[in-house]
Amino acid sequence: MEKVIQSFKDLYNGENVVNRHLTMLLYMILPAILGAYSSYIDKNTPKYLIFPLILMIMVLLILSIYPLICLGGYSIKFLQEKYNSNTGIPEFASGLF
Repeated sequence: MEKVIQSFKDLYNGENVVNRHLTMLLYMILPAILGAYSSYIDKNTPKYLIFPLILMIMVLLILSIYPLICLGGYSIKFLQEKYNSNTGIPEFASGLF
């Protein structure tokens, strides 16, 4: 149990930890909204809502491509740094934030 607590403490070591966590949250918002809208469509959805929902899903899908690629690369970078025994979470190397 002490190793688990220590690993959580290690996540919050370093500089700009809150900023890194907020950036990560920001990258997860669009894919989360995309998942929520896509799960709303089923056989009981009214016919007049299906086209606007599909249109919103397509727009969100296009907008979510960049955050999903960044999160995929970030997870590889995170695992690589944990393998090298670095503490904390790595910084985003993205040009947007």
